[in-house]
Amino acid sequence: MPETFGERLREARKRRNLNQYELAELVLGNGARQAEVSRWESGTVEPTSGNLTTIVRVLNVSADELLGTATIIEPTSVLA
Repeated sequence: MPETFGERLREARKRRNLNQYELAELVLGNGARQAEVSRWESGTVEPTSGNLTTIVRVLNVSADELLGTATIIEPTSVLA
């Protein structure tokens, strides 16, 4: 399981079959640079709250999932 925000972001981006440039365009708009997404994924900088809101919408994930605050509930067997 990915440990950092950047690793979780990279995994979510790849699940949507987007490269860094494509995600930058969708989140930051025309003329956006892939370098910003690279900095998010490397942990050099964090996205603004506004960009985070757009990222979760574009990638169809929750902010909790990206931030690593989601609680994962393990399935249990049904008692008969």
